[in-house]
Amino acid sequence: MEAAILALGENSALEPLNSRFPGPMMPLVDRPFIQHVVEHIVARGVQEVHFFLSHLPECIETHFGGGERWGCHFYYHLVRNEALLGRVLRSVAFEEGPVLLADADRFPLMKEGDERLFSGTSAMTVNCGGEWTGWARVSAALLDQCPETDEPDVLAAWIKRQTRPQNRIEVEECLNIRSFGGVMEAHALALAKRAPGMMFAARESDPGIWISRNVRLHPAARLVPPVYIGEDCRVESGVSLGPNVVVGARSIIDARTVAENTVVFPGTYVGEALELQDVIVDRNCLVNVRLDSGATVTDSFILGAAGSVRVGDWLHRLAERVVALALLLVLWPLPLIALAVATARGGGWRVLDGVRMPTEPSPASWTSIPLGYVACSADATGGSCGRLARICGWFVPGLVWVILGDLSLVGMPVRDREGLLALDDGWRSLCLSSKAGLITEAEVAGAGGSRDLQFTADAFYATRAGLRHDVLLFGQYILGAGGKLSATTTGGDDALETAPESELS
Repeated sequence: MEAAILALGENSALEPLNSRFPGPMMPLVDRPFIQHVVEHIVARGVQEVHFFLSHLPECIETHFGGGERWGCHFYYHLVRNEALLGRVLRSVAFEEGPVLLADADRFPLMKEGDERLFSGTSAMTVNCGGEWTGWARVSAALLDQCPETDEPDVLAAWIKRQTRPQNRIEVEECLNIRSFGGVMEAHALALAKRAPGMMFAARESDPGIWISRNVRLHPAARLVPPVYIGEDCRVESGVSLGPNVVVGARSIIDARTVAENTVVFPGTYVGEALELQDVIVDRNCLVNVRLDSGATVTDSFILGAAGSVRVGDWLHRLAERVVALALLLVLWPLPLIALAVATARGGGWRVLDGVRMPTEPSPASWTSIPLGYVACSADATGGSCGRLARICGWFVPGLVWVILGDLSLVGMPVRDREGLLALDDGWRSLCLSSKAGLITEAEVAGAGGSRDLQFTADAFYATRAGLRHDVLLFGQYILGAGGKLSATTTGGDDALETAPESELS
C-alpha cells in the first residue's frame, strides 16, 4: 500500500511559529507531528510514502531523507501553488491498488486494532464529529480525478461523494495542530495516553512523568504529572512543572519558574522566576493560547535560544564587543580612506535607519539605529559592492554599534522600515524574531542579488543561529568567503543592489 501525505505546511493561524518551520514539523511531545503520522502508517504496512510539500519543503525532506531509517521509500513532490494540488496528485504514477491519503497536520485517534483503513480496496474516509479528518483510502484511479482546488471543503465534498456511508470510520478524537489551541490540546491528549500506539522516547519514571536521558533535574524541582522532559534538558532549583507541561530537548528551565499547561519547544531557554500558563514557548517567541496571539521577547535573559545561554549569553555579548573594539582599533583608518575615494567618485557618507532586531511584529514598536556607511558612488542603486569596499565602508563603521550593543557581528541583514515592510509576511516575521548583524549568512554564502537565495540563507541562519555557527560565519568572512552584496541591505527588491559600482583597491 502506498501513502500520499499532504504536508503543505503554510498556516497563517500559526504565525509567528510557522515562519521557522512548516506546520507539520511542529513538535508533538518528543518529535515532529508529521513523524508520528509517518510512524503510524509505516507500522501498518505502508512501504511507499509520497510527500506533497509547499512551505519550507527542505525542512521535511532533510528530516526524513530517503526513508531508510523506517525501511521504506520516501518521495517528495513540490506544490508551488496549493490550488494545483489536484494536478500534482494526478501527475504521480501510483501503483494500481489502494492509496492512503493523509493530512500531515491532523491525526485521527483510531482504536487499537482498527485496521479497516489499511485493508481492503474500496474508498473509505475517516471522520471526526461528522467532519472529514483529511484521512482516506482511495484508489490510484480515483486520484486521477482529483479536482484542482485549495479549498478544504471542496476536496472534502469530493472525497465524501466517492465513499459509501458504510465505508466511513467515525472517531471520537483527532489531533489537530492547525491552531495554537490545537497544538496545546494535542499535547494534552498525548500526555493523557489517549493516542493509541503513539511512542515516546523517554522512560516513564513515575505514572505520568517522563524523563529522557541526560536530564539534569535539581532535587528541589517539583513535577506535577503529566510532565514530559526531553533529552539533554536542565531544570533548576525551585522550578515547578505541571500539570500538562512538555519541555523539549536541549532546553533550560531556570530557577523558580512555574509552568502549567505549557509547551516548551526544543532548544529554548526560560529565564528565572517566570510564571507560564497556557502558553507555547519557542526560543524568544511566546504564544498565549487563550488570547490566540504571539509576541517576540527581545530580552534573551527572559526567553531565548538555550544554545547561547549554556555558554552565558552575557559572555557572548561581551566577547562580541571586545572583538569589535579590537577590530575598530586596528581598522579605523579604512573608513576615512574609503570616504575620501568615494567623495572623489560622487559618493559620500550616508545613514541607514536600520530597525533594531529582534523586535515585536507591530511596526509601531520598531526602533531605529542610525547606521552610518560610505556610499562609494553617486548612484547607490547602480551596481554591486566589492568585498574591500564593503569592509571599509560598511563593516568597520558598523563596529561602533556592535560595541554599543545595538548590533551583532553576525546575524540577519540590517533592514530599514521600508525594506522590512516590503518583505513577505513569513520572511518579515523570520527577520524580526532574529538579531541583525554586520556579517550575514547570505553574504558568506554568496547569495548575491537573488531574492530566493537571500530568503533561503535567512531561513537557514534562523534555524542554525548560535555561538558556534556565528563563530564559523565570522571565520569564513575574515578568510574571504562570500560574494558581492549591497553596502546597505535594506530588504526591499531594489535594496539587494544598493551598492557602489566598483571595489576600492
